[in-house]
Amino acid sequence: MQNSTQAANAWRRLFLLFLASRCFVRDAKWMKEGLLTVVEPGIAVATA
Repeated sequence: MQNSTQAANAWRRLFLLFLASRCFVRDAKWMKEGLLTVVEPGIAVATA
């Protein structure tokens, strides 16, 4: 049972990392276009 829990946690971490990287790329593109002036990533994700 322990192994399946660890596997699920690993997948969840990978998925969150994937989402975070996508948000970062999108925010960077918006900042380059001048549409997003928020510096703090948490706020940028929350307002998106």
